[in-house]
This record gives sequence, C-alpha cells and structure tokens, in this order.
Amino acid sequence: MNIKFNKISRGVALACGISMAYMPSATVSAQQQAAEDDIEIIQVRATKRAENAKDIPMAINVTTGEAIEKQSITHLEDLSATIPNFIVGDSLTTNNVYMRGMGSGADRGFEQSVSMYVNGVYMPRSRQTRASFFDVGHIEVLRGAQSVLFGLNSTAGAVSIHNNVTNPGDDFHASVLAEYETEYEGTKADVIVGGSLTDTFAVRVALREADSDGWMKNVVTDVPTLLATGELSQQDSYVGGRDESVQRITAVFEPSSSFKVTAGYETGEFTVDGSMGEIFNIKPTGEAFGYPLYDDGTLNWQQSSDTSLINDASGMTINFNVNGGETYQESDNAFVQTSYTFGNGYELQANLGYSDFEYSAAVDVDTTSLPLWDAYNFETYEQTSGELVFLSPTDGRFSYIVGAYYQTSDFYTAQPNIVDLNWFGSAIVERGDNPLTVEQTMMSVYFSADYDITDNLTVIAGARWTDDEKDYDRQAYCQWDMGAGFMNTADIFGSPVNPGGAFVCSPAGYDGNSDTIDSDNVMPEVTIKYQINDDSSIYAKAGESVKSGGIATAGSIAPESLVFDDETVFALEAGYKLSFMDDAGSFGITVFQSEFDDLQVKTSVLNDMGAPVSIASNVGEATTAGVEMDVNMILTDWLTIGANVAYLDAEYDSFRNGPCNYNANLPEDPNGQGGCDLSGETMPYAPEVSGSVFADLNFDLTSNLVLQGGVVVAYSDEYYTDGALNEDLVQGSYTKVNARLGIASSEGTWEVNVIGNNLTEEEILTGVQEFGGFADLGYLAAPRTVTIQGVIRFGG
Repeated sequence: MNIKFNKISRGVALACGISMAYMPSATVSAQQQAAEDDIEIIQVRATKRAENAKDIPMAINVTTGEAIEKQSITHLEDLSATIPNFIVGDSLTTNNVYMRGMGSGADRGFEQSVSMYVNGVYMPRSRQTRASFFDVGHIEVLRGAQSVLFGLNSTAGAVSIHNNVTNPGDDFHASVLAEYETEYEGTKADVIVGGSLTDTFAVRVALREADSDGWMKNVVTDVPTLLATGELSQQDSYVGGRDESVQRITAVFEPSSSFKVTAGYETGEFTVDGSMGEIFNIKPTGEAFGYPLYDDGTLNWQQSSDTSLINDASGMTINFNVNGGETYQESDNAFVQTSYTFGNGYELQANLGYSDFEYSAAVDVDTTSLPLWDAYNFETYEQTSGELVFLSPTDGRFSYIVGAYYQTSDFYTAQPNIVDLNWFGSAIVERGDNPLTVEQTMMSVYFSADYDITDNLTVIAGARWTDDEKDYDRQAYCQWDMGAGFMNTADIFGSPVNPGGAFVCSPAGYDGNSDTIDSDNVMPEVTIKYQINDDSSIYAKAGESVKSGGIATAGSIAPESLVFDDETVFALEAGYKLSFMDDAGSFGITVFQSEFDDLQVKTSVLNDMGAPVSIASNVGEATTAGVEMDVNMILTDWLTIGANVAYLDAEYDSFRNGPCNYNANLPEDPNGQGGCDLSGETMPYAPEVSGSVFADLNFDLTSNLVLQGGVVVAYSDEYYTDGALNEDLVQGSYTKVNARLGIASSEGTWEVNVIGNNLTEEEILTGVQEFGGFADLGYLAAPRTVTIQGVIRFGG
C-alpha cells in the first residue's frame, strides 16, 4: 500500500469514483502546501495489485486512517453510519452487516453476505466485526458481489482493513493519542512507535487501552425486595461499560527492491457489562405470567434489568455481575505477506493467515426486573489460511492474475438458555445447550485476465472454483431440567413435563446428528471498461457469486431443517467516473441489480406442543437494485466538501411459507403450509433513500497554528429491522450529525479536538427481536457522545 499524504490527501480522496465516508484535513501549513503541487494518489489492494482506486472498475469506498482517527471512529458500525447502502449493528444473536439491502439472518450458522478481511486475513464470524480497529492505513468497502478475487461469501460486498506498517528507510516516529468522553466518562489511549532498525528491517508497535462506564441506564437494583413488596428500587447505574486492551506488532523485511516480507501479530480482548437491549412495545397487559415488567417500554437508552441473575442448575458457573451479566471477546490474529518480483514485472505473492477467536456472553436477555430469561452463549473459532498469487506484468495489452487459496477452521458454539421460576414459588430451570462443532476445509483456484482491445477499451474476465466441506456434530438441542420443588401443574409454556425429571423438547428419539456437507461452485465475472479520456471512464460488469450452506445453530431448530444449502446471486453493475477541476474534484455514479436465489432465511413455526421452532432453510428469491452517486470537491486550500446518496429497491420476489408477525399484516401462504407470503414485500435493512454530506476545514490561523474541523450529516429513510416485517419494529427515518473542531500546530506535532457524534441523539435500532409475546427487545446505537481528543507526535 502506498498512500501519499499532502495538502489534498488530507482533505478528501480525489481519485475519481471514490466515495469518502469522511476525510478530515490534516495539519499542513500554507507554506508547506505551496511547496506541494501533486494530488494524492490512493493505491488500494482490491485487485491484488497496488492500483489507483479511480482506475478500478467497481463501486469502492475508501476511508483513510487519518479520517478514522480524527473522527474517533473505532468500530465498523461507526464507519457504516455515513456510507449509503451499508448498515452494521449489534444484536443479541449476531452482528447485522447489510450491503445494498442484503445480509445474513440471525442464525450464527449463516456465513456473512459481506466478507471482512484484516491485513488480507479472512474474518468470517459476524462477531469478529465487533472488534475495534486503530492505527489503520485505510479501509476499502467494496459494494456489490465480489466473485473472483474475494470469492465465497462475498455476495453483497466486502470490507478490507489495512493497518499501518513502518517500512525500511522510514525515520523513527511515535505518537500518543488520548481521549476523554465527557457524557459517559470513557477514556482511550493509543501509543504507536515505529522506525527502521536497519536499512532493510523496520518494526512498528501499536497499543490501545480503553474503558467506558457505558451509556445504557439501568434503574433496578434489588429484585428480591421488588418481588416481595412490589416496590421498585432505583439507581443511577449504567450498563454497557467496556474495557478493552489491544497490542499489535508488525515488521517489514526488504533486503532488495524485488523481495519484501511483511508480518504482524495482534492480540486483544474486551468485556462489556450487561445486555445492551431494552424492552419496548410492551403489550397492553404490561405483564409476563402475571408479573409486571417494571419498564417504561420506550427506546430511550434505559432498561430495568434484573440484578440477581441465576446460575445453571447443572452446576455450570456463569460470571454474572450486578449489571445484568457480561460479554467477553478475545482474539489473536497473525499474518505473513511475501512479495517477490522477477523478470520484466512478474510478481509472486505468498500469504499466510491465522485467526483465533473466542466469544462468551452471560447476560440478562430480557433486560427487565424479572429473572425471566438469562442466557449463556459461547463461541470459539480457529482458522489457518494460505494463498499463492501470481501476477503478470501490466505493460502489455494482456495481463493476468492466477491464484490458489486454502483454509481450514474449527468452530464450536453452545447456548444454554436459562429460566429460573423460583419467583413462582417453584424450582425449574430450562436448558438448551445446543452444542455444535464444525470442522471446515475450503480450497479454491481463480484466474482473472485483462485484455486491451484498443487503447481505450478493456475486457476483464475471470472465474473462481471453490470447494467447501464442513464436517459437523450437532447434539440434542433442547432439554428441561426440573428441580424437586416443581409446582403442581401439568405443563409449562404449553409443554407437558415430568416433575423431578427431564425431557428433550424435540421430536421423540432425536438426540443429535453428525454428517458432512460439501459443495463446489464456479463463480464467473466479466467487466468491460472504456476510458473516455484521461479524466473519465465508464464500465459494466456481470458476475455470479455464492454464499455457502451450513448448519443452523438456533436452540429450537427443527431437525429436518438443520442443514441449509448454498445461496447464489447474479449481479449486474455499471458505473461512470469523472475527475474535474484539475483533479481537485471527483464524481461517480453506479447503477446495480442483484438477483438472489435460494435465499438463506431463518423463520419459525409452532410445533405440536405449541412452542416456536426455528427453521433455517433456502426459501425464496429476491432482487436488490438501485443507484449510488458521490461527488467530492476541494473548493479552496482550506475547504473540502462532498456528498453521497443512494436509492435502493430491495424486495422478495418469492418468499412463501415465511414468518408471520403479530401485526398480522402479511397474507397467508397460498400453499396452506401455515406460514405467510412475503413475496413482493420490502426486505429488512433496506432504506429506500440514504446519503450524507460533509464539509472539511483546514485553515491557517497563524504561521504556526491551524484551525481544523468538519461536519457530517447523514440521512436514512425508514426500514424494517426484523425478518417478519413487523410494522412496530420499523426504524424511522433519521438525520444524524457528527462534527469536530480543533486546533493544531502547523508542523503536525500536536493537535487538540472536540468530537461530537450523534449530536441530534437519534434513536437508531441496530437489532430487534420479539420477546415472548409480552413485548419487543431492541438494541440501540450509542446516544450523543462528546469526546476531547489530544494527539502528540514525535519524529518523522
């Protein structure tokens, strides 16, 4: 990667067709600016080569690490907030990652529709997107199916994060960043040190420590007293406190201009106190089994969470704290990238990757004053990968890329769900361990060739063959363990029980399943690019991509729908890119249409006992289509402006026997299978219109002092947030404002900024689910935060 920072690059990426989410200006004096005449050249790795992004015929959004630091963006959710047609949010079961209206459902067995890579290493688990990023060089967001170079599980797009490295020859440099969030007392400190140890070897170390008290207010403290007296005990406690620690080291060895090795290792962990959900849409009774929920029932960053959480009757220890439990995540990632050039421009790349990921959550799921539903969720994932890439020279009419990829992984998950009914005067605990183990082997080969038919007309064609094999073991998915004090009744929640005994709440005789699923696919892609002149080009491309099948993880999954097949997409895209104002401005427009078949969807039906049972299956077809447009302009040496907007039409073409919702606004399945017909309905997380505008300021107050700042205003239309398309679970339209203002030295050695995010305090749902027929459970993005940031830099 080679990103040149100068007066232009600090403001906005001017490579034509790049839509920058936010590109704050850097501290460069007027004298320095006058000495620099060239425009920034952003080189990205989306095509395996280091290329100028404006020359790549695809819809690509690039955000620099400088923008990420100055706006205090630390998570993918923050980044997506200002990129149209890109939605990322947290929920109970998985992280929601949607691109152009398409994403994966709420079962952890679904692969992601938007693949994520960190330093070239594939990160397939949705919860890996929850990790923070820092000391980033740049982030590439590729919208639309990526068939050949990214391969399997990129049907909606891909995100590629490239962290900074120090190269041999670079001078010693160091920086310290400190932040204090004033609203909820959060702190963060980043320390970065790098330099060349020899002429051929350089090292960089990056460290982060961060903590926050959380921004979800919890108002319940003493549940036993509450149950005994009916009096609600209030407190000013906050849920969602996050403690994080990350350490990273990278090294670059470059003994010659033709051979280079880059290696890195990162370890990190974080904990989050409690569940970040809150009850809303409480049904008219406002009760669960006759007991009041003691919650205000509105989405306002406030919950009434049970603080006397229970332990599993089997003796398993769960680390609950007084604020509704804890979530813990730990990861270790390593990579080695080798590049060798020879002959007249041939290049051989060899890349190795390793990822070890662990996640656990023991939380009060219902987030109410009742000890109604507590859950322990556990997930581990370990992956090793290797890739060989051979690239031809590009100085002739014909060039090509040939690659081979191999990956092995081990995945394990379990999710006991616990209900302690001691508050009924009885002793009963429900458990659903649902352990699932998956051993995966994936291999692929791919080929992509560019042929210049004329000096202006190029055809790019390629294909990727992938074989994906998964050996799985899924044990019995639901069991009830009763204590001796079980109350005198014949059933619980409509299911017959045997006091003092146990039963498996699945079809008789089902105690698990072990098998192998294997699929192979060929994913072709062809692109035609026409260079109109030095400043403008048009392109059109078509391709097929696949999201692989898998094994459902839901606790109440029907055995016959345990395994689901591949999902496929046929995608069309066309675009126009323009540079103007002597490369001080850029404009891009993209039109697209993607047709999805064999959609992987999680739905639910009622079993013979009247209890909900999940079904993960391939149920229908969908089409997403729309237009994306962006423009960026450097108006003066101190002011840059830009805007991007998207229109999206995403609907199910065919989705029968789908989920029904409590609004009863969906027609019944015409096949009479008991579900509802969602054909023709709008898909979730698909706002019709979204966009953002920004302005970036970098003004010399004196010869030694710079005023810097910026504002981003992002808008989104309303959209559904659940698969059953409940009208009560629609995220309303919103306008979100982020802004910053600061001063800095003209030499860039220090700066102080005040950063405000979500200044209009918009209530934005990142995930929802129905809750037991009593209410709904929602997860909100952060409220307004105001952060004071200081940065000191040393050396070159």
